[in-house]
Amino acid sequence: MAVEKDAARLDERFELFTRSKLASLYDAKRDVLFIFRLGGLKIMQKKNVDVNGDAWIRQEPTTGEIDDVEIEDFESAFIPKYPHLRSDWIRAKAFQHENNEPNRSLVSLIVAVIRKGLSTTL
Repeated sequence: MAVEKDAARLDERFELFTRSKLASLYDAKRDVLFIFRLGGLKIMQKKNVDVNGDAWIRQEPTTGEIDDVEIEDFESAFIPKYPHLRSDWIRAKAFQHENNEPNRSLVSLIVAVIRKGLSTTL
């Protein structure tokens, strides 16, 4: 029962997170994509929640508020696992490089994949 309650709370917190103005930052050297709220919390102490080995959700430990999402091995593992994202990622990477700003449509697609993963995580 506690696990179901925790899962429902995480899903609720993720829904609130996705309603925020989100941005992304790709670290090519580490192959890590970060999705975060613009003007987000920047929490120092964070609770990490693994989403099916695809992503880490970082939460404020007391309130459960989500600060950011981190996807390790983004190009080498995440994109091959979800090939429908490949063309959007190629466009987003070029767009971000040229305009120095995130591609919000890609962020929305990735958030949808993570949301689906949440239903099978907890």
